[in-house]
Amino acid sequence: MKFFSRFFGPPSKEKFAKLFMTKMKDVGDQRVPSFDPNEFRITWTQDGEDAGVTNLGNIYAEYCQHERKYRAKYLQTTCLTFAKNHDIPDEFDDARPDLRPTLKPRSYLDIFRRDSTLSKSKPIELAAVPVSQHLVACLVYDLPHSMNFVTTEQLEKWGTSIYEAMEVALENLDGQPGMMMTIGDKIFILQSGDAYDATRLLKTDKIKSLSVIGDPVALAINRDCLMVTGSDDPEGLKIMADLAETNLDDPRPICSIPVRLQGEEWHTWMPPDDNPAIEKYRKFAIRYFAGEYHEQKEHLDRLHESEGPDVFVASYGVVEFKDGRIRSYSVWSKGVPTWLPETDDIAFMDPDADTHDLVSWEHAVKIVGDAMTRLDVYPERWAVDSFPDDEHMAELRKGIVPNAGA
Repeated sequence: MKFFSRFFGPPSKEKFAKLFMTKMKDVGDQRVPSFDPNEFRITWTQDGEDAGVTNLGNIYAEYCQHERKYRAKYLQTTCLTFAKNHDIPDEFDDARPDLRPTLKPRSYLDIFRRDSTLSKSKPIELAAVPVSQHLVACLVYDLPHSMNFVTTEQLEKWGTSIYEAMEVALENLDGQPGMMMTIGDKIFILQSGDAYDATRLLKTDKIKSLSVIGDPVALAINRDCLMVTGSDDPEGLKIMADLAETNLDDPRPICSIPVRLQGEEWHTWMPPDDNPAIEKYRKFAIRYFAGEYHEQKEHLDRLHESEGPDVFVASYGVVEFKDGRIRSYSVWSKGVPTWLPETDDIAFMDPDADTHDLVSWEHAVKIVGDAMTRLDVYPERWAVDSFPDDEHMAELRKGIVPNAGA
């Protein structure tokens, strides 16, 4: 199998990057590319100036997912989209017909900030509005063979607000109706493949018109799949979890944490503990945060190497117990200034005493919350400098997490 994969399987990431850069030149992109294998991205320059960044992760995943005979066409279409052949109009009225909203994970905004920070170029702020704790809606200028994100700087040039532009974009999305199917009147699925299925979560009037039991609950697993069921429908929630499980590895992921529509606003939500699918939803959430924190840690580590401070950026760990429970944890070590991710549990490590006590996050905050400082980052991290003394450790041990046999 390895022999055939070598000749007929997808190319390596390095070969794909070369293929992508060659195709970009073929479709007329005049920028000069530079491949960064560590980040799996391409940075562009033009006339000696920074001219953008292309992250290859999603593109490569979609390329590999296509059958071999369709990959060339996919790459051609994608490169036409990314080529800088269509600038955003200088006048808002000229751009108005082609504005669209697009749903993204909140961390997407940080990708542009991180890229500009590491390359020491001018920070790029995307025009966006919050949708829920982990979701945002961005603006794009969308043409048949080109899609550009609208920045806050562009809005200033237009002399318009993000809310006015977003309203126009939502009206344009109305003229692009999606395809919906249902499963036993329990779950509604938007999967029309026009890159805006998940974004239709923003059309709350239409979501509220669906016949669900309780409030609408949605999962925007990836950009081409939105699932909706009811908050008071245990069977619907289980079906949605089962379906979502098969889509978690698809390209263009957004967020695997459910949101619940209350009034006109979406809120992060989890089913009740007695729901038969609750462990699946918990695993979805932990999987989401594991990916987000991993990317964040890599960025912060690189940033600290060049600019400081001298601090340990803790990993987001995951442990699964024999009884089926899955929990996240981070490590607070004695004598090590640390930035902790927000996890289910904290492992307090004292090398001098050779102890490691696993304590629930909620209990730890009650006992040593004063020693934890929330940082201005997403996903959330907490700075800790000093280790709890013996008195506090005695209190912390009252909240030790039961070990069901990991």
